[in-house]
Amino acid sequence: MTLITGATSTPGASIYEVLTGGIPAVGCIQRTEFYGDIIPATKPLTRLEKELAAPGAAAVMSQVLKPLKREYDFILIDCPPALGIISVSALIAADGVVVPVLADILSIQSLTDIKDTIEVVKEHGNPDLSVLGILITRHIGRAIISRDLTDVIEKMAAKMDTRVFNTPVRDCIAIREAQARQMDIYNYAPRSNAAADYSAAVKDMLNGIKKGEAKRWLKKHLPSPRR
Repeated sequence: MTLITGATSTPGASIYEVLTGGIPAVGCIQRTEFYGDIIPATKPLTRLEKELAAPGAAAVMSQVLKPLKREYDFILIDCPPALGIISVSALIAADGVVVPVLADILSIQSLTDIKDTIEVVKEHGNPDLSVLGILITRHIGRAIISRDLTDVIEKMAAKMDTRVFNTPVRDCIAIREAQARQMDIYNYAPRSNAAADYSAAVKDMLNGIKKGEAKRWLKKHLPSPRR
């Protein structure tokens, strides 16, 4: 993410220093031309799994991001694929999580681990965490295997009390080309299938958030039914 957005990986002013207590989050924010504000990542972040092993460390993400919540409508946390302490800390800090999954059997098998981790986080660290949806990527609509795996993913989504986003992201060479050129898909290939699919997925997600906010507002303000 840091590489694609053009943010500078400055040692001493990255998410690593924020999470290890070096400097406050606001001191590491970089403003980019197209992508909003970002706290960049640097290579020392790879050491964080060992350094956050102490009891209570999983709550660190929530603590460091709390001062920023009034300043932004959305704070996106880009997590590594491994379900380590960084991902758990992000889940504790988050209001909602989007689960991207490739349309292949190995990725689907990992959904079980993700489901179990989210359930543990909801039970012990963040009971209000909501799974906003599962986003299928690199989807090949013409392939029978992709259609079959989509059915499996939808069944898994039901077990996670969530849904699969309406528009899967179609497999597209432009994605890999954009990554190789350190560009996002919208600037590299704005008319590509992947750009259109990601835009549709974002709209779908925002609509789901609005509906969820409405439900929470009603639950908070309407009187409970009498028994």
